[in-house]
Amino acid sequence: MKRLWAWVLAAGILALAGCAGQQEFSTGQRLYQLRQYDEAIAALEKAAAANPKNGEYRRVLADAKKDAARYEYQRGLSFYEKKQLDQALLAFQKSKEYDPELAQAAQAYDFVKKQRDVIQAVVSEIPGLIKAGRPDEALDKIAEVEQYASAFPEVGDMKTQALADSTILHTKQGNVYLADARFDQAQKEFYVALNRTPNYRPAAEGLAKAAAELKAAALVAQALRLLDKNEYQKAYDTAQEALRVVPGHRGALQALIEVSNKWARALYDEGKTLEAKGGFDSYAEALRKYERAGALTERFADLDERIAALRKVLAGEFLRRAQQYQQLGDDYLGLALVNYKMSFDCDPTQTEVARRATAVKEAFDKRRAFYIDIRSADQTSGGASFSKQLAQMLKETAISSGIGDLYVMAPSEESAVKSSAPSAGGLSGRRVTIFTSLLSENVLTTGRTRPQLMRSKYKVGTRWVPNPSYEEQRQTLADVDAKEIATEQDFRQAENEFDTATTPAEKELAQANLDFFRQRLFDAQDALAQARKQYAATPEQVQEEVYEPYDYKVFTVTMAAKVEVSLEVADTETSTVKSTEIIEGTAKAEDKYNDGVKPTDSEGVTPDVESLPSDQELLADARKSAADKAIARLRKLLSELAGTYYERGKAFEAVGNSESASEYYYAFYLSTPDKTSPEALAAIEYVRAHTHLITPDETRKLLPEAPSPAAGTQAPK
Repeated sequence: MKRLWAWVLAAGILALAGCAGQQEFSTGQRLYQLRQYDEAIAALEKAAAANPKNGEYRRVLADAKKDAARYEYQRGLSFYEKKQLDQALLAFQKSKEYDPELAQAAQAYDFVKKQRDVIQAVVSEIPGLIKAGRPDEALDKIAEVEQYASAFPEVGDMKTQALADSTILHTKQGNVYLADARFDQAQKEFYVALNRTPNYRPAAEGLAKAAAELKAAALVAQALRLLDKNEYQKAYDTAQEALRVVPGHRGALQALIEVSNKWARALYDEGKTLEAKGGFDSYAEALRKYERAGALTERFADLDERIAALRKVLAGEFLRRAQQYQQLGDDYLGLALVNYKMSFDCDPTQTEVARRATAVKEAFDKRRAFYIDIRSADQTSGGASFSKQLAQMLKETAISSGIGDLYVMAPSEESAVKSSAPSAGGLSGRRVTIFTSLLSENVLTTGRTRPQLMRSKYKVGTRWVPNPSYEEQRQTLADVDAKEIATEQDFRQAENEFDTATTPAEKELAQANLDFFRQRLFDAQDALAQARKQYAATPEQVQEEVYEPYDYKVFTVTMAAKVEVSLEVADTETSTVKSTEIIEGTAKAEDKYNDGVKPTDSEGVTPDVESLPSDQELLADARKSAADKAIARLRKLLSELAGTYYERGKAFEAVGNSESASEYYYAFYLSTPDKTSPEALAAIEYVRAHTHLITPDETRKLLPEAPSPAAGTQAPK
C-alpha cells in the first residue's frame, strides 16, 4: 500500500513539473515571437530545465539564443556607429554569451575594447596638460576624443577647465603684446580668447584697445600724407579724429603739433603778404589769418604785436565809417551801430565808442526796429485763458527766432533798390500786432448706442471620449509588426542562401545580402519596440472639454474734439487788419469695449471696459494741435520776413550797393531760423567779405581747437 502511494505521488509531481514546463515554454515562445529575447530565453531555459529530455524545448531555446546573439551584434554595430562605445561593448558581450560560435561578435568586442583603451589613454593625458599650463594642447586632445564623450563623461569637465585656462592665457599674452605696442599680435590673441569664451570682458576690452590703436595709427599716417599735400584742414581734422579714437595717442599728438606748426606758418606767411599789400580789405583778411595762426600755435614772437597793430588800424577805420553813417541821419543808424560795435571789438579800451554805440542802439530801437506784438483779443473768461496761453507760446516762438533783439529792419521800397545808395524813405519803422482769438471748441461722441453683436464659445465642463490617437497607435503597431515579420522572412531566406552557397563568389554575394537584410531586420525590430512603447503609453480614453456658444456686445465709441482760433495780423499805426487766418486744431480718440463676456470664454475674448479720455483731456489735445499749427504759421511768417531781407540784399548786390546789401544780408542771417542753410552761409560770407561784420570772438569760434605745443617743440621760422 505504501509503495502504491509513493508511485502516485511521484507521478503527480512529474505531471505538475510537466505542466509548469509547458507554461514556461508557451510564455517563452510568445516572447520570442515578440523579439523580447532576454525574457524569452529566461522562460525557455526554465522550461528546458524542467523538461531536460524535451528536444523541442532545447531546439527552440538554441534558436532563440542564436537570434538574440545576432540581434545584440547588430545593436552593438549601431551603438559603435553612434560612438557609444560602452553600450556597444555590452551588446557585443551579450552576443558572445548567447552564441559563442558567432565569431563576428568576439572580433567586434576585441576591436572596440582596444579602441576604448587607446581613447582612455588619451583622456588620461588631458588633466596633466591642464595642470602644466598647456590648455591649448589639452583642447587638441579633447577634440580627438570628444565624439566618444558618452563613454568618458569626465571629458566635458576637462573641456570647460581647458577653455577657461586657455581664455585667461591668451588674454594675458594679448595684454603683453598690447603693452609692447605689438597691436596686430595682441588682436590675434584676444580673438583666440574670445573664441574660447565669447563675451569674456577682459579679452573684449583688450580687443577694443588694440583695434583703436590700429585705427589711430592708420589715421596718423593719413594725416601726415595730407600734410605733405599741404591740405592743412583735412590733415588737422584727421589728427583730431585719431585723438578721439585714442585720447592722448602719442603719434596723434605729435602729428597734430606738426600739422599745427606748418599750418600756422602758412597762415602767418599769408598774413604778412596781405599786410604788406595794404588796404582795409587786406588788413581785415590778414587779421583773420594771424588770429587763426595764433590759435594753432604761440611760437611766433611778433604775432601778438602784429594783431594789435592791425586791430588798432581797423578800429580807427570802423570808427570813421560809423561816424559817417551817423552823420547821414536816422536811416543809416543800423550801419552806424554795426561799425561802432566792430570798432569797439577791435579796441575795447575805447569807452567813448562804447557810449556812442549805446546811444545809437537806443535810437535804432526807437526808429528802426521791426516789432511783432502778440496779444489775446478774447474777452470771455473761458476763452481768454487758452487765448493768452497761445499768445504767450507765439511770443516765445518769436523770441527764440531772434525777432526780439536782432534789429530786424523793415523792407525798403522797390525804388530804393534801383539807386546805388540806400533810400531814407524806404526804411521807415514798422509795428505789427497779431491778435489771437478762440472762436469755438466742442467735443462730439458717437457709438455708445449702437453695439455690435458678436458670437463666441465658453467652457461648460469635460467628458470622457475615445482617444483617436489610441486607434492610430494600434494600427501603427499592427503595420510595424507586419513589416517586421516580412523583414524577418527576407532575412531567413538570405540565411538559407548563405548556407547553401558553395563558391567564394557566391559566399561573398550571399554575405553582403545577409548583412543588408540583417540591418533591415534590426531596424524593423527597433521600430517595433518603439511602436509598442508608444501604444502602451497612449490612453484609450481622454477628457474632452465641452463648450457652448453665446453672444456678447461690442461697443465702438469715437470722440472728436475741435478747437478753432483766429490769428489777425494788424498794423497798429493804421489800425487796419492786414490778414485773418482761421486755424483748426483737432484731436480724436477711439475705444472698443464689450459687455456680457463669459469669464470662461474659450476664444481669447476678455472683458474690456471703456477707457476713453474725458472731454477736457481731449480738448487739451485739440488746443495743443491748434497751438502747434499757429506756431508753424508764425514760423512761416518769420521765415517769409527773413526771405524778404534776403531778396532785398540780392537786389542791392545786383546794383553794386555792397553796404546796403550787407545790411540786409546781415538782417536775413540774424532773423532766419536756419543758420546753416546755403542762403544763410552765403549771406554771412558776403557780409564778411565786404564789411567784415565778424568779431574776434566769432572768428575764434570758427577756428578748430588746437592743443598747446608740447615742450621742446621748435617754433616755426
